[in-house]
Amino acid sequence: MLVYTAGNPIEILRGNPVLDRDTPIAIAKKLFPSDKLEAMNDGNLSYTCPPDDELIVGYVRYFPGLVIVAAKEFGMDYPFKLP
Repeated sequence: MLVYTAGNPIEILRGNPVLDRDTPIAIAKKLFPSDKLEAMNDGNLSYTCPPDDELIVGYVRYFPGLVIVAAKEFGMDYPFKLP
């Protein structure tokens, strides 16, 4: 699981943020441009290692912003080596 944030993710999530359901699709396509991706039903972001054929993306709209991405490809010993 990777988290991109402009603030403290714990505080952002405690504030019951409004989830954006359109932006995650754009984020997924940017991260995995060669993959054929389809939107799925809402899931649970605590599922940190989805199966090979799934990608979980959560995006919190409004300041300060939070993006959470979970993919099997991120499960490695040295995640800082990810592009």
